[in-house]
Amino acid sequence: MGTEEERIAMLCRIIETAPVNAVDIEFLSHEEVKNKIIEKAKNLHIPVIISFHNFNGMPRRKDISNLIECMYDEGGSIAKIAVTPKSLNDALFLLKLTHEVSSVGKLLICIGMGSGSVGRHLRLIAPIYGSVLTYGYIEGEESVAPGQFSVSELRLILDKIGTAEKL
Repeated sequence: MGTEEERIAMLCRIIETAPVNAVDIEFLSHEEVKNKIIEKAKNLHIPVIISFHNFNGMPRRKDISNLIECMYDEGGSIAKIAVTPKSLNDALFLLKLTHEVSSVGKLLICIGMGSGSVGRHLRLIAPIYGSVLTYGYIEGEESVAPGQFSVSELRLILDKIGTAEKL
């Protein structure tokens, strides 16, 4: 994908020239780079997703709540937490937090990662609790995160549980 500078320059060119529904920037990106993308997107009236990923676990619960608040404070329209819960209690915390955040009108994406049942099911049920987006891979492609479902699997299951119309 090139250097970080090349990636950011490409992202800036895309949001300036192509129809874009939202731009996603990693919370831990260099502050100057992150602010540049956020400012450019806001000037173009493009919603900004600020994301945090942890492929090996999840921060302390208090830290996750603080992260989400910081994402909004930094100009995010949507906060995205993609973590790997280690227990069903972790998964329940994420669902409760998603519900609380969405209940006050803020937009949150909650993704549970991991190939086991602890986190993976969150990709399907977090929308019931207010998560505004889930991710899947296109058939014939490789998944990009542990526990992802294909788009057709997501559509089938979300249709069955009645959440597909929300996404």
